[in-house]
Order: sequence, then C-alpha cells, then structure tokens
Amino acid sequence: MNKILTKILSFLEILIVVIFFVINYFTESRMGMMRHVVYRNEYWSSVFNPNTIALFNVIIIGVLMINLLYIKKYGIKKSVEEIFSVIVLFIASNCINIFNVDKLTTYYYMLICIVVIFAIEIAKIITKIMKS
Repeated sequence: MNKILTKILSFLEILIVVIFFVINYFTESRMGMMRHVVYRNEYWSSVFNPNTIALFNVIIIGVLMINLLYIKKYGIKKSVEEIFSVIVLFIASNCINIFNVDKLTTYYYMLICIVVIFAIEIAKIITKIMKS
C-alpha cells in the first residue's frame, strides 16, 4: 500500500510541474493570461514576502537532510524514491533562489507549486515513518 501511495504522490509532483509549465506557456503567449498573472502578483507579493521565502528554503533544506540520511542509512538501491525527492527538492530550492518576479512573471505560481510539492514530500516522509 505504501509503495502505491508513494508512486501516486510522485506522479502528482510531476503533474504539478507540468501544470506550472502550462501556466507559464500561456502567460507568455496569451495576453489575457498575462493580465491575470500580473493582477494576481499584487496579491501574492504580500503573501510570499522575503521572510516566508527564507523559511521555505530552511524547511526544504531540512527535508533534504532527512532524505539524505535515509539514503545513507538504507543504501542507494532501497532509496530510489528518496533520490527522486532529493533531486526535486534541490531543483525547487535553486529555483526559489535564482528566479524572482522580474525574471519570471509566474514566479508566485512557481512558489505555490513548490509549496504543494513540499507538502507531498512531507506526506511521503510520514508514510515512511508509518511503515517503519
């Protein structure tokens, strides 16, 4: 049951990344979507202030460390899902630090997707804890 749940959660992570790229594509190609994103950026700029972004970075690094300790304890062959999680969280952390609203119009949508992916990663860790 746990393996099926982790595979479904991994599929959801990939789906969320695809959804973000679709939103980004339509923002660049459709003026109505661009207007909507610029309008919503005003709201999201108050929610995702520099303090919350720094907090996300710290929490993501903490979850990365938990996954790396799990990989070290059980070996690479038994930790394929954790390696996938480490890669996803590492990319997410770098995207938070590299991009901003000036470089990427859909920056806040990217942050929302990262928060959802992060919640999925925590659900995976909870299922690992429940399993053992």
